[in-house]
Amino acid sequence: MATRAAGGHLALTLTLLVLAASPELTVVVAPPPLWPDSSVGVHTILIMDASNNASEIRQLAAAGAAPDFIWGGYPENIKSWKAVQPAIVITDYVSFAYDPTTDGKTSNTSWWKKHHPDWIMYRCDRKTPAFKCYPPAPCDPELPLNIKNPAVVEFQVEHGVLPAKAQGFTGIAWDNFDLSNSMKACGHYSAAGDWVQLYDGTNETISPAGKAQWAKDVVAWTHTMAAASRKVGMLMIPNWGGLVESSSADSRWNASIIMGIGNGTDGCLDESGFTGFSEYGDKAAVKLGAEWENTLHFALNLQRSGKAYYSINQWGFGDAATPGLWPPPKPVEIPVAVHAWVLASFLLSNLEASGTTLVCTQCYGHGAVNYSWWPEDASKVGRPTGDPIKLASGVWSRTFEHALVYANPWANAQPALVSLPKDGEPWRDVLGQNELLHSGGAALVLNVSQAAVLTRRGK
Repeated sequence: MATRAAGGHLALTLTLLVLAASPELTVVVAPPPLWPDSSVGVHTILIMDASNNASEIRQLAAAGAAPDFIWGGYPENIKSWKAVQPAIVITDYVSFAYDPTTDGKTSNTSWWKKHHPDWIMYRCDRKTPAFKCYPPAPCDPELPLNIKNPAVVEFQVEHGVLPAKAQGFTGIAWDNFDLSNSMKACGHYSAAGDWVQLYDGTNETISPAGKAQWAKDVVAWTHTMAAASRKVGMLMIPNWGGLVESSSADSRWNASIIMGIGNGTDGCLDESGFTGFSEYGDKAAVKLGAEWENTLHFALNLQRSGKAYYSINQWGFGDAATPGLWPPPKPVEIPVAVHAWVLASFLLSNLEASGTTLVCTQCYGHGAVNYSWWPEDASKVGRPTGDPIKLASGVWSRTFEHALVYANPWANAQPALVSLPKDGEPWRDVLGQNELLHSGGAALVLNVSQAAVLTRRGK
């Protein structure tokens, strides 16, 4: 249960998620994190802002509401952002399970082999460091570290969390958060030079048992790191992108392992959002069906437990259309229907601690290209007057003081028909998908993947 604290922030009074974690998982009762109140209207977030300066920040804030949350901020910009949005939460970028001291260009391998050779994680050939690799891009240079080692956690706090706090950040944005051991780490060498196997597998794949053990170790690391961060007044917000999905029982919103992670963190950045990943290719679909509903339930459950849910929604080629050129030389045109889907998904899933962004694929950290504020984000929808509900047709609906929101995530044989309330002024589509005003009592037709945000005329 969440209550409102002074200053318009969300205070945590109960950190247990709605469904209990398995007996093997430790539930941590955390001190209250503070989040900007998102309960009224549309709230945006920003993903990295290294290319912005003070003048640009003022211009961007003047174009629309300043973001509530920045995932991976730039220390020189903290003062400027807080001047336009005092309640903003700004986090520093640190890559999960990797060396937090590198500049992102070098591995510092000689230093690590001299001072902490037993901390380095290797693949199963026992010689290749388990670098994070996302083809076709080259592998990142940061050395992988053994998160089971308490000394590694202390090192991450000393060289990641504390320096960020000294610079004025509110928390840490832990990236590359992973429950499947995609880095394919198998083990490390002891101080005496003996091989220590932690996760079974090969250089190409980790066994199911190895992945399960890795997931348990990530849960333990999450709780330990969160507790250490809270002791120094810092929040922990990992990138959950791709962790919560409907394809397996262990990745659904109410799975024990997801509950274990959720009870450790203070909030979630979901890089897959309500559009999913495009993997550096053309994007021609959004999340639908059980996958979309799974994300909806996950977002609602986090917020009901006093934690934040922030979504990145990506569309189009992005940087893959022009490799090596950042930002893309021309803006990616995102269809109006995708705007509607993302906006409706946010409004259906928003309670008190949420925000959204809609950008081209991996278009992060580049001023106006990254700063997702669209005209529809200024819609005067007011406060919600009820929870989101699923209609018999499969359409999800929610009412607001000045708006109606609908989304159809299901591929039915026939379009879904929704009857609008008969009383009051006509309704208009805030994205102009239908030039006509929708009169009271009329039937709104929604095909699969179609959404509508309707406000009263004049709002």
